Amino acid sequence: MRSRRYHRRVGGRAPRDKEIAAAEIPLGSPPAPPGDLPAAVCYPNSYRVGMASLGFQLVWGMFDGHGAFDVDRYFDASISARGRDARPCGLRTGRPLGEARVIAFSLYYELDYVTACRMLVTLPTYDTP
Repeated sequence: MRSRRYHRRVGGRAPRDKEIAAAEIPLGSPPAPPGDLPAAVCYPNSYRVGMASLGFQLVWGMFDGHGAFDVDRYFDASISARGRDARPCGLRTGRPLGEARVIAFSLYYELDYVTACRMLVTLPTYDTP
């Protein structure tokens, strides 16, 4: 039995995370203009679960309101890619996770640790002399 869908279908298919994020209506004060330091606020689960988490929204709001950071949100890419090996990309800019200079995670429960590690494995490695 299929579960009930609470979102509107787009062109006969379920909308993707970026389409849902584009339709967001911001509440409260407008975010500060982006700063110079790229930052990633990550949630190791789907967009819907992450945006329902008040803790994730608090962390995102703290970074976004600071003004020194160019904040982007990252979610588990394998969920939106339906199991394919996908690299996490920012929802707003499409920037790969490896380009962020500051990476913050909001973890809800222990099973998210595995997904967080899977997201971190996609980062490029650098050899140090």
